[in-house]
Amino acid sequence: MNNLVLIRQGGAFFAYLFLQIFFFRYLDLFGVAFCFLYVNFLLFLPINTDKRMLLFVGFFVGFFIDGFDSTLGIHTFACVLIMFLRPFLLHFLSDKNEVYTLSLSENGVFWYLQYTLILTFIHHFTIFLLQQFNISYFLDTLIKGVASAILTVSLGLLIQYLFFSPLVKNSK
Repeated sequence: MNNLVLIRQGGAFFAYLFLQIFFFRYLDLFGVAFCFLYVNFLLFLPINTDKRMLLFVGFFVGFFIDGFDSTLGIHTFACVLIMFLRPFLLHFLSDKNEVYTLSLSENGVFWYLQYTLILTFIHHFTIFLLQQFNISYFLDTLIKGVASAILTVSLGLLIQYLFFSPLVKNSK
């Protein structure tokens, strides 16, 4: 990983965590949809990142968020889980054609939505399931997971269009 990529990833890490801690953690829609936008940092780590490094970064990000949310490891577990599943999902989604980058502009909206919705839903559903820790609230947990995943992916899509679209790259 060259220095420029490392600097960009470090900047993205601090930007996502800052936004999550000071803004998005307070954003909820009707007590059903919650925004965990920091997941986008994990989803868009470089494609050639080592699997052990993915797990370590997932642990570190989750631990950091848990420290501010006082959730005792729930975010850590959810982040490590999606970092564990990420290579399998990438292999499944890129069956025939090789994926070299995880950007919206390179892979298209359909691929982007498949990738982000699946992993974001798993992350959010895991968080809500561990918070409830009661199977009698399964439907409530499922609704929160779906609504929160849609909210998070929608905001992530907006960020992709605003900051990482080809129009932004061509204007510089």
